[in-house]
Amino acid sequence: MNDASLSAGTPTAWSEPEPDPAALTHGVHDAVGLLSPPMAALLLFGAWAPTAFVWAPASPLAAALTAAGFVAASALALRSRGGERPAADLTSVVLLVGVLGLAVTTALHLRELGKMDPLGPLTISRVLVLGWVPAMVAIPIALLLCIRTLRAAGLPERGRSGLLRLGGYLAAAPLLAGALVVMASPERAGRWVPFEASTLDLRALAAIHLAIGVGIVHGVRRAAPRDLGAALTGLVTYVVLAAGALLLFRNEVHLDVRNGIVLLAWLGLLAGVAAAGVLLHQVDKDFPEVFASPTFEPAEDYGFYGPGSVTWKVWSYPTSVTIGFQRAVVIEELDPHLVAAVTKTHGIYDCPRTRYDRTLRYFAMVAFGDSRSTAKAADVLVRIHAKGVGLDPVTGSRYDANDPESQLWILVTAWHSILMAYERYGPGPLTPEEEAQYWAECARAAELQTCDPAQVPRTRDDVRAYFEAMRPQLAGSESARAAMNHLLQAEVMLPRMSPLLRPGTFVVTRVLRRGTLATMPAWMREMAGLPVSPLLDAAVRPVLRATFWAVRRSTAVQLMLLRILSPMTLSLAGPVLQELPALSPRRMTPREAQAEYGFEPPAQAHADFRATQVRRVFTEGTAPQEDGLIESQPILGSLD
Repeated sequence: MNDASLSAGTPTAWSEPEPDPAALTHGVHDAVGLLSPPMAALLLFGAWAPTAFVWAPASPLAAALTAAGFVAASALALRSRGGERPAADLTSVVLLVGVLGLAVTTALHLRELGKMDPLGPLTISRVLVLGWVPAMVAIPIALLLCIRTLRAAGLPERGRSGLLRLGGYLAAAPLLAGALVVMASPERAGRWVPFEASTLDLRALAAIHLAIGVGIVHGVRRAAPRDLGAALTGLVTYVVLAAGALLLFRNEVHLDVRNGIVLLAWLGLLAGVAAAGVLLHQVDKDFPEVFASPTFEPAEDYGFYGPGSVTWKVWSYPTSVTIGFQRAVVIEELDPHLVAAVTKTHGIYDCPRTRYDRTLRYFAMVAFGDSRSTAKAADVLVRIHAKGVGLDPVTGSRYDANDPESQLWILVTAWHSILMAYERYGPGPLTPEEEAQYWAECARAAELQTCDPAQVPRTRDDVRAYFEAMRPQLAGSESARAAMNHLLQAEVMLPRMSPLLRPGTFVVTRVLRRGTLATMPAWMREMAGLPVSPLLDAAVRPVLRATFWAVRRSTAVQLMLLRILSPMTLSLAGPVLQELPALSPRRMTPREAQAEYGFEPPAQAHADFRATQVRRVFTEGTAPQEDGLIESQPILGSLD
């Protein structure tokens, strides 16, 4: 072994592993965790036997609520053992604030502890005081040393969502304000408390709430939600035990209008914060990066639209990725040729989320992507669709996914559905000038498909005429109905959820389903055997309008939802939502991009390969090649 290897940090046989800085806090945390339950028991017993604890609580309920804080501190401390450094740091901070609050209370009420009469008999409480007072000095010092050790070792930072921080601050504010008011003036605060409690009891309870509030603020500032398991354990423990204490000692609660409101607000706030924390913790476990503040690379250019286009205005609204796109893929299935290809590949049943994500990524590339990447994606899409050839079991005729009429149907239903969702659940109808521009931009997108741009509707009346012309060709066949009902289950666009999140997911997906149905004309629903309910259609509209309006107010929320719904679309829509300028302000048409980057117009592209696919299916009776799907994965995402 040479000096170079030693200087490079190569492990040696006699080298000692570096100690984990978080492990240095375990002794202090364990001490708090193991001593707190006996202290809680003594406190409860002290409500009936005044000499059994450091102080005599004014009532069993006051003792039980304070004891709940001790037990919660124990759960918090023990749960942090073995955790990552941010969790250990958070636990140390929370315990430090709680103990400092008790230390201040001890100092303010020193003469009340154990009936501090130097000439009086030696009681159990006075013996406990001999340990309690030094502990109020020693424990904060130990916790400060823990925090200093952890900070010196370096705490991993992680970008936090501004929305998460704001929510944490709003939740912590009333807890901190209330705790400080009670700590400063327990006599006045006691008038609002619906049970017997001394000023010492109230200050001890205030110390607990001060620690909870500081823990929330520190948690959303420093640590990721998945590192807050220890804090949530302590908070949930306290909420459950406090609610149990109120139920057990309900006869001691004396309610009137004033203190009843205070009690309900206090319980509601604690329970709400605990429930929200648990749900956010679970979301972060399921989607580890959902609360991070993402950074995006600027696009090479503005592609085919860019800022100021009606396409960006409509497609960037949160209705597009949910109601709009769901409506598009559902209505498409009324085309017998399209549903025949879908049924044959079985992709929407075997991997619906992947297909949803890939398709949405392609449309996002058309709307937001740079010209080079989008032209390449359109070229690869022709090869993908070359696989979709066969015989339609309903009409008996051949189908081809690259057929211009099928491609026009897909294009028009997508752009019309996105616009319909925007107008129904978003800001409302476009102006006549904006609508004309929107459909002109849709015709520009047709240059990326095999259909003829001249056949794209240009006005609202043209769109109605197009659907009326298509109506005789549509069919609500058994396979179409099965596909439409499957795609109307909004769960297909979501990843697998943990059991804790499924109730909320169930409600959200049912509302989205109803919202999508409400945008479909009655004749389409009747053709597909879907329910028609004008009352439910009217009821869901204000709910979704308000929801999408609220989501639109926050870029952070839109990015969070997009990361869950369509992670492969995030890199395309993210720069648009953050208004990140492209490297070049250049814009061009798809035909100009195809000519510049060496791609044929889709109608003529890959003619030999498409002919080979037709020959394999109809002449040789073999399966089509998978070349297009394989080539598409670096562009549109994995098929897994």
